Amino acid sequence: LFTAVSATVMFHLSSSPIDPQAVRYLGPIFWMAPFALAPLGLWLGAKRFAIAIIPYLIVAAFGGWNSYTQRVNGLLPRRTVTKLYDQEMKLGEALRKNGIHYGVSEFWLAYHLTFLWHEDPLIAVSEPRQDRYPPYRERVDAQRYVAIICHPELSRQSAETTEKLLNDVHASYARLVVGEFTALVVDRASVPATTQPSPPAPTTQASQ
Repeated sequence: LFTAVSATVMFHLSSSPIDPQAVRYLGPIFWMAPFALAPLGLWLGAKRFAIAIIPYLIVAAFGGWNSYTQRVNGLLPRRTVTKLYDQEMKLGEALRKNGIHYGVSEFWLAYHLTFLWHEDPLIAVSEPRQDRYPPYRERVDAQRYVAIICHPELSRQSAETTEKLLNDVHASYARLVVGEFTALVVDRASVPATTQPSPPAPTTQASQ
């Protein structure tokens, strides 16, 4: 009980609850659950306790698996959605052709694309406080041209909103569209140092 209360309170007082995936920070509740349920199991007996806990196990398994949404196909995992995978690979190819080897994006998308593209382009997390690997950010921050990658469903901030922010600071950028992805390639030298987005490349425009 103490673990459940303390974990819940600390979770809400921290900066962790920023998206549905943040529920993993409530893990201590589940780690300690077996100890809390032990007296109940002793009282009911192994057989009756197993029957009583079956509904929870079914819901937990179903909910947990389906939370991967596009990453699973029924009972089977999929590397990525075929259509999305094709777009991702074409986007990486388009960026490389334009001489862009660094970019920024949402936490999950950044690491996913970096892995998929074998770090070329290398995509750092756009939000500094979510960064899990500082060397990526250091390499991105050292570049003049950087792509801000947006997706209508996978990004919290739309390409349109990002463009408005860039226009507000009179940044020089090019719009590269591949399928549902939009990469805004920013010339960071055109952005005032005091307003430079942690994002921020070529001067060509393409769409596929």
